[in-house]
Amino acid sequence: MIGKIAPNGKGARGLASYLLRRGRGRIIAGTMAGFTPRELSREFGALRRLNPNLTKAVAHLMLSPAPGDPPLTDAQWQAIAERYAEAMGYAKTAWCGVVHNDTDHQHLHIIACRIDIHGKTISDANSYRKSEAIVRRLERDFGLVAVASPTGIKRKSQPSPKTSTTIEEPSTMTDSLTPSQPSTPPNPFDPSDSQHATWPEPFEPGRDVAELALVSSTPTIVMPGASPAEMLTDSKRRDMRRALVEADYAQRMQTILGDDLTRVYKHAQGAILYFRQPGRISDQGDRLTVLGGMEEKLAAQRIVALACEKRWETISFTGSASFVERAMREALKQHLTVVARSQAQATILAKVMAERQGGMGTAAGPAILPPGAVAGDEDILAPLDELDDLPLPAPWSKPTKAQTPTQPVAVPPAAPAVPASPNELPKTPPVGVLPRFLNLRERLQDRRDRTPQTAPKQSPAQPPKRSAP
Repeated sequence: MIGKIAPNGKGARGLASYLLRRGRGRIIAGTMAGFTPRELSREFGALRRLNPNLTKAVAHLMLSPAPGDPPLTDAQWQAIAERYAEAMGYAKTAWCGVVHNDTDHQHLHIIACRIDIHGKTISDANSYRKSEAIVRRLERDFGLVAVASPTGIKRKSQPSPKTSTTIEEPSTMTDSLTPSQPSTPPNPFDPSDSQHATWPEPFEPGRDVAELALVSSTPTIVMPGASPAEMLTDSKRRDMRRALVEADYAQRMQTILGDDLTRVYKHAQGAILYFRQPGRISDQGDRLTVLGGMEEKLAAQRIVALACEKRWETISFTGSASFVERAMREALKQHLTVVARSQAQATILAKVMAERQGGMGTAAGPAILPPGAVAGDEDILAPLDELDDLPLPAPWSKPTKAQTPTQPVAVPPAAPAVPASPNELPKTPPVGVLPRFLNLRERLQDRRDRTPQTAPKQSPAQPPKRSAP
């Protein structure tokens, strides 16, 4: 592998345009959210304002495999770019890795800001010697051909982006978001690979990472997705993202999502899950986003299944009203606490909760509702109405007006004399011991059981029927 370092530049807009124009390159790694030259330049400008005295704040690094090296996949390029950028000192600043396939061999461009997030200048001292040592380690770790004396690291031999006269054809491996693609990208998979028959769907990492960056940087674009509803600490957020880089992450996803999951692609911001059906899911640890045209029912089921695997206790959804309603139903089935993001979602959640309560009442049997009643929104208060209509049992008669709460009472007042069966419980609870409070179902059933015994007896000692409130 050959490492090259171009002279530091003043502006990022021109270099980004050179790297991304006409779909010639695709972004495969980096810490930046933008994917167009204007968006990348805006992010560079935010950092440059932290240290305006540094004029040449843009670094341009290049890595090219040796002629004997095999073609590298995007996952390999991503790992190489991240290790190289971190070792060169650009881990805490804005940088972007772009792969070009528009020449006779692959090569990687890294554009980085020399100002970190704290406003400090990233030194470029001994950058050529440092780059050569890093490249040697990358060759050893990735099994690449070692170049004994790389000539491409000398400053005088570096081509300047502004003076380059090389005529380059449009990329044949572009994953651009533009719908009008003049040529069909070649299939990068081996014929024995299951993805060979489905290329270019569903595995297009470059396009999907760019689409995810567009969604993240544009508030007006609302995609179907979910995230925890509670406020997360930085530590908990890091733990959620750390789970994405664990060795068994792909195996856990396969266990949850089944054979429909065909591939797990990890990138700098998280992972993208690919399925046999159209559509993909982006997992960023604390956020799940549905990309592509995934069917809403499948999207809701998969989103909730992933949230349960992550052990979220609360969940909030984004997307269309139909998706949010499906997702809320799935989340409530899994006993997750659903939190509405807006008044429209609150209305949907109230509707789903009412339907669930009605269904639970019907399944509970006729002991809750009176005979002939139908469970639903209009009859949800029917048990309370029946409870008010039934006679009040003797043990719980109201105290007389003379017995006010402010008067000291040594013992409870004696209940009116009512004939009782030998097995009947005492009419008054012991002093100092509170009786067990019955729930609505128990109170209603108890009063139904007592009504046939007490209703025919109209003795003067019978307590009066409680008036409706």
